[in-house]
Amino acid sequence: MMKRKLFLLAIVSVAFSFSLSAQISKGDPTATTIKTGNRPGKGDFGVFFGGGVLVEQDQPFFLPVMNFKYFVADKIELRAGIDLYRNFNRTKGKVISGSVYADPLVTYDKATAYVDGFFNFVPGMAYHFSNLNILDVYVGAEIPFGVEHRRIVDSVSGEAAPPSAMPVSVLTWNPFVIGANLLVGVQAFIGNLPLAIGLEYGIGAKAYLGDKIKYVTENNAGDRAVYFKTDSEDAANWRKLARSSGYIDHTVRLTVSYYFN
Repeated sequence: MMKRKLFLLAIVSVAFSFSLSAQISKGDPTATTIKTGNRPGKGDFGVFFGGGVLVEQDQPFFLPVMNFKYFVADKIELRAGIDLYRNFNRTKGKVISGSVYADPLVTYDKATAYVDGFFNFVPGMAYHFSNLNILDVYVGAEIPFGVEHRRIVDSVSGEAAPPSAMPVSVLTWNPFVIGANLLVGVQAFIGNLPLAIGLEYGIGAKAYLGDKIKYVTENNAGDRAVYFKTDSEDAANWRKLARSSGYIDHTVRLTVSYYFN
């Protein structure tokens, strides 16, 4: 009888062991596996946002960055972006004519409107070296082109205005710009999300086509004049002027990219 009980107990133990083994091997694991990286490949596209500093002729411009990417191959990316900047201010009031101690003060009206900025479309291509699913290093080239714009309108009115003050003076500068940039970048993928943070540095050259300032003025006698200058400090008033110029620029961008499959 004792032997029969021991035999049945052994059978139950073996059956329980097989059942437990099956649950461990086929059931859901209790440990969580954290995956890193979500590297894009051929056919994927993405968009990155961020901020950057564009240095043109030693003048920094702090720009928002919006750029679209499309991977035509696992390591080749086509991109298109926009460089946009705009600055404006307007002033209007009365200017003291003569002594500031006069009583009553003699004044005349003056208004100034100033607007400048640029809009560049920036197509490009990048080649990604690494196959790693965490860190990505790439180089690329861009061809920015667009227009830059500056317009200053001064208007003066009032009998107390000095003879040298033009009733109307309009300055316009509107060259077409084209260039080429070389860039190097690095980005790191965040966890298993389709997100990456990155840093880009670029160096390039730009050319101004039609780099001249147009003036339209009117004197106190009502005579209207149209002429050009090479810059605001040029003493010559050009009747006709053809001019182009160029410079080297630098770009630093901090980006956050989101990728779509």
